[in-house]
Amino acid sequence: MNSKPEGKGGLARWRSSASAVQRASLVLALTLSTALSTHAYSWYSGASVGSDGTVYGWGVTDVTSYTMHHQAYVTTTLTSPGGRKDGPVYGNAQNSVRVDVALGFDSSDVGEYLVESTNKGYCYACNCWIVNTGSGASANNAAYPTNFTEAGSGKEGTATLEFTYTWGSSSGNKGDLYPCTMGEYVTSSLGTGTVNWPAPMVQQATYPIGNNLTWDPTSGLGSDEHLPPDHFSKPYEVSKGFTDTQIYRYKCPGVKGGAWQTLPGGPYQIKRWVSDTGGVWQYQITKADGSLTYNLP
Repeated sequence: MNSKPEGKGGLARWRSSASAVQRASLVLALTLSTALSTHAYSWYSGASVGSDGTVYGWGVTDVTSYTMHHQAYVTTTLTSPGGRKDGPVYGNAQNSVRVDVALGFDSSDVGEYLVESTNKGYCYACNCWIVNTGSGASANNAAYPTNFTEAGSGKEGTATLEFTYTWGSSSGNKGDLYPCTMGEYVTSSLGTGTVNWPAPMVQQATYPIGNNLTWDPTSGLGSDEHLPPDHFSKPYEVSKGFTDTQIYRYKCPGVKGGAWQTLPGGPYQIKRWVSDTGGVWQYQITKADGSLTYNLP
């Protein structure tokens, strides 16, 4: 049997038929190209910590199309610092899919929880994967101090300026802060190492000062006393003064590698000097919204 078109009429019909197929293929290709280029597909993972310390995770793949059939796939796993896992959890649906994972609070297993997802999207028009990648997220359920706030300031004893501070816990329970350490870090305009305060203030101090506080993190309340010098030398003289720069900070196991983290509100400028005010010699100290003046004997 001869499969070639017979005569000029048959040849014309064959060419017309081939041209129609080519046009249809071109239209399909253009349609597919346009669809793939105009849709913004998305894929991601997320994580959060509940008020009871439970860590939640999720993975999402979205390949939504209104012109063709797409299938979305996601597989998600949540892993604790101690190696507990929820997953892998698998899901698939037309256009968009989400799966959720969770691990309950365990006081012996706190820190950075990792969410890992495999995200895929398939297009039936091109018979190809239009998304084939991964995503991740993390959340930390270790308790740490929050809402650090100055509660007040005032004079303590003869010439000590005292401040009080309060704070809460990210877990809602201050008792969960027991593994944490809270402290300060102080530098001075006088320099580093062991220095003398300017006369007539008689005091030696070594800078920087670190962790010179004994706050109990679980109490949610701490005081900081800014002491005067040991004594004042005579004859009195006007002091050029100096400035200490202070921050408050904390470190908790499982929070950013257990490194020191700065608490809000600082840095604080602590200024001390001695002046002659109308024949009255005075020691003065200021910090934030607190100040104290002490008449020298």
